[in-house]
Amino acid sequence: MANPISFRIISVLGTHGKLTTEQIGEELSDVPVSTLYRHLSRLRAVDLINVVEERQARGTVERTYAVVPSNSRLQPQEVQTAPIAHVRAAFRNFIANLTANVLSYVDGRAFAKDRTQLRSFQAAAELTDEEYANVSQTIVDEIVAAKTRSTGGPTKRRLFYIIALPEASAQ
Repeated sequence: MANPISFRIISVLGTHGKLTTEQIGEELSDVPVSTLYRHLSRLRAVDLINVVEERQARGTVERTYAVVPSNSRLQPQEVQTAPIAHVRAAFRNFIANLTANVLSYVDGRAFAKDRTQLRSFQAAAELTDEEYANVSQTIVDEIVAAKTRSTGGPTKRRLFYIIALPEASAQ
């Protein structure tokens, strides 16, 4: 998603949720309508957004768009067998959702009240393939286990976005 207009569309949808083309155009008033339609079409073609509603309005079809949710994991077995285009689309979707959620949070009241809840982390470690698989699985297992534990206190929905890959030079 190198194009800034496509990125802005994803960000607007991620921040505001479901929007019609007209509403997106109002948010991106500097973008010509023909350019907006072209980018919406391209984003649909790569499964980053989808049409969640269509209705007749003023003799035409009005579409409502939303960011495609990416709540699933891309398993190593899937990466092995999936076409490269599918893997690329899955990661574009992942990054688009990550970006939309971060921007929505940073622009919201919760962040304005308490900036300590946003975290980012990047690390590199020399690991065998087995260690790499174990660390990745441990992270996932801990998050899944935390979903079922009850501490008795108030909870908030937390989003974890995790990408694990070898350095390009290691390939």
